[in-house]
Amino acid sequence: IKHHQLLFNCGQSFFISKHRLNDGLIDCHMGTDELAERDTCSLNLANRFRCQTSQTQCIPRLHLADEIHDCVDRSD
Repeated sequence: IKHHQLLFNCGQSFFISKHRLNDGLIDCHMGTDELAERDTCSLNLANRFRCQTSQTQCIPRLHLADEIHDCVDRSD
């Protein structure tokens, strides 16, 4: 795996780890790293939970059973 494949370009030569995408914390200017329509399951990241009724919404396992529903279907 090439190093740049693990990074997300926030713009203006600012990069973050793809593990930080849709983790509930805004890291990029204008919150581009937290866009709900992003297919986080296609990233095949370790430590992600696939929401039961979604093929595109995978949330960090740290968000499971935290009394906050991150999955649209509330399966977390």
